[in-house]
Amino acid sequence: MARFVTMQTNFTAGELDPLIRARNDLKSYGNALEKATNVVCQPQGGITRRPGTRYVTALPNSGTESAGNGSRLVAFEFSTSDSYMLCFTHNRMYVFKNGALITNINGSGNPYLVTTITSAMLNEICWTQSADMFIVTHETLAPVRIVRGGSNSTWTASALPFVSIPKYAYTIAFTNPAATITPSAVTGTLNML
Repeated sequence: MARFVTMQTNFTAGELDPLIRARNDLKSYGNALEKATNVVCQPQGGITRRPGTRYVTALPNSGTESAGNGSRLVAFEFSTSDSYMLCFTHNRMYVFKNGALITNINGSGNPYLVTTITSAMLNEICWTQSADMFIVTHETLAPVRIVRGGSNSTWTASALPFVSIPKYAYTIAFTNPAATITPSAVTGTLNML
């Protein structure tokens, strides 16, 4: 039996979703990978190895606020020339800019901002950003609004105020009132006594 070896030179479609692996009728099927581990697909068609990481700083590793209890890195892009990396740990947020930790947040002498986001929530938080405002949500937490101030070291975290709260009875309670309704007559105009 002859053995055929095919060469693939175009990876512009990236990694295939497991649900469409059998869809060889798609145009992107021939330009995709089954599994792309530690590589970056380039828009020109080739792939390169994922760039490495570098050591920036050590976060505290003792107590309940320890980064050892979990951490989450989130990119914060204020503008095309002004971007940050936010590192969430248990009830703390560290701010990095240009590969360096920003210290003395809000003039407190601390390199972190106090938040209400716990380490148990870090894997499940969702976020969105608009200009200098960053909103973090979790199902067990009121949305947290994080705002970048006028300088790199000015940040505030507060609960997001709602202007119009939806009015829906999600937990309807049924009770039996301790009252009796007695009609005044059997026919005609009735009055409740």
